[in-house]
Amino acid sequence: GATLVALGSVIVGTLMVVMPAIGQKYTEKVMGTDQLAIGHFSTFSYVISGFIGSKFGNTEKSTEDLNVPKSLMFLRDTPVAVATTMAIFFMLSSIFAGGEFVETVSDGQNWVVFTLMQSLVFAGGVYIVLQGVKMLIAEIVP
Repeated sequence: GATLVALGSVIVGTLMVVMPAIGQKYTEKVMGTDQLAIGHFSTFSYVISGFIGSKFGNTEKSTEDLNVPKSLMFLRDTPVAVATTMAIFFMLSSIFAGGEFVETVSDGQNWVVFTLMQSLVFAGGVYIVLQGVKMLIAEIVP
């Protein structure tokens, strides 16, 4: 009802203002300026990553300086990286849920195959969204 919509609006509006402020310290450190903020609902994970990096990381070295073997360069492709990452997350989730449960949810499909297929479907969806955004920006910019 209206109460739920109003309460949800207040919560989401508050989060949209507070989350960038929470992560601003680390955003400024990485970007070198306070002219940018990350307005994203994953800010807590960014803050945790920034905290861990500040304790264990080396600010003299950048990830740009890493020498990655040529055989792993295919991981720079966004859909491949997303599919690989989601396969790991989905596999862990499926292991914790149990193979029998996943096979029940997937209408009897093998849980490993189902998990890998879902990671590819997710990566495909992300790719479609990214291509759509690129097309939209290409139309707006000129």
